[in-house]
Amino acid sequence: MGASEWVFLLDENVGRSVAEELTRRGYHAELVVDVLNPGVADYTDVLPYAREHDLVVVTKDYSDFSALSPDEHEGTVLIARHTHTAAEMAAGVV
Repeated sequence: MGASEWVFLLDENVGRSVAEELTRRGYHAELVVDVLNPGVADYTDVLPYAREHDLVVVTKDYSDFSALSPDEHEGTVLIARHTHTAAEMAAGVV
């Protein structure tokens, strides 16, 4: 799968700088705070939006996303270390 085929939805806990870094690398990245209301629920709002738009969710929220079954999402990237730079997170995502 090429760069243009990967599309991401960055959860509220993943910074805009990560989206900018992914975009710089040729990927499409949307931020939850830009496309949904701040503070929306992961399971009832974020996941349905991601499924509807075929987006892979990028999050630091291990507790809400780690137990999902594969048929509930297009994919998830869980960022375990919160100390990574935006460039390191983007490199880990792709």
